[in-house]
Parts: sequence; structure tokens; C-alpha cells
Amino acid sequence: MSSFKLAYEGWMEKQIQSSSGERRRRLLNHGHAERVFLETVWWPAVGRFDCLQAEYEVMDYRDRTRYLDFVYLRAPYRVCLEIDGYETHGRSDRYTFSDDRRRQNGLVVEDWKVLRYSFDDVKDQPRQCQLSLQQWMGRWFGTRMEEQKGGALGIVHTEIIRFMSSGVGTSVSLQDIQAHLNIGEKLARKHLRELMRQQWVAPVSGTQRIHAYKLAERGR
Repeated sequence: MSSFKLAYEGWMEKQIQSSSGERRRRLLNHGHAERVFLETVWWPAVGRFDCLQAEYEVMDYRDRTRYLDFVYLRAPYRVCLEIDGYETHGRSDRYTFSDDRRRQNGLVVEDWKVLRYSFDDVKDQPRQCQLSLQQWMGRWFGTRMEEQKGGALGIVHTEIIRFMSSGVGTSVSLQDIQAHLNIGEKLARKHLRELMRQQWVAPVSGTQRIHAYKLAERGR
């Protein structure tokens, strides 16, 4: 049995045992798209299910129960993750289309962070979805994700090293890192400074306004 399947089944069993009613029914019939997201995006990027819950119940402003595909509950934020199939969300009737927007607006008003992934991207571009996941985790919860699959480095730093080691040349520019992670200059420099401090990355030349980086001996 794969590590994903073993962890997934244990994670689901705990939630099923602690749930009842409609949520329990939904968990027992967990959707195909949601399972694919966990296997091809979440697990490769994070490697654990801590702080993640499926089919999470919330009440909207009209006191109706809503179910979120996934939530990541880790202080100080509550993150809602939705996996949208085209047939369900792209071709919905007018009422369903409007209701879906009201549902998301209600979450935002209640200080939820909402991220939506199309099932087409999950299937066809899982690596891009993994990068998106790593970006928001790094931005909202910091770069250090102790005991994550990436180890003490954290998933964002691990991705930078992977990107640098897979490059054709011997160095990468600050702009290369910005473009790869889709982040700004300030955040890119912050990540690279931390990697230099840990001696994973070294500047190509100079020590002040560095514009090019290479893997240090530890990162090769």
C-alpha cells in the first residue's frame, strides 16, 4: 500500500468516526475530484494531512448549512479549498451560479481565505497547482513547515533548490525565482537570504545587491 493511500485512509476514517448526518454521508462518498486533488497535488507538496479537513460544515448568513470541499485550519488563518469541475460550476443554471458567488462572498466576509482549483488543472497541470499551494502556504504561514515532506527546509525553500538544480545553467537570477514562484522581489530575496544563511545557496558574486545565485556545496 502506498504512503498516500495509507495516510489518506487513516485520515478519512478519523473524520468519518467523528462526524454524523450529512457530513458523514459526504465523507463516506468522498468525491473523485477531491481524491485526485489530494493524491496529485496536496500529498506531493505537503506530505501530511495535519490541519486539513474534508466536507467541512459552515453556516451561511441565512443559517443554511454549507459544505466546503477542504479547509486548512491553522492559526491565524482559515483557508477554504474548492475543487471545481466544469460541469458543476461552468455550466450551472443561473440560480446555482449566483448562489455559488454568494457562498464565496459570505466566506470572505467572515475572514476566510478562499482558493479554487479547476479539476482540469488538477488533472492536467498538477505541478502548477502544487506551486500555487506552496506559494500561499509560504506567504500566509511562513517558509518553515517543520516535519513536512520537505523537512526542516520547508516546501517553498525545497522548491527553490529543486528549481535551481534542474536548470540548464550554473546560476539563476532573482527574476528567475520570482517568475517561477510568481512572487515579488522582496519575498524572493527573503527566501534566498534564508537559504544563503543555511548555506544551501550562494551568491554568484558580491554580498550586497545580489542578482544571481548558485547552489552551494550543501545543495548540490
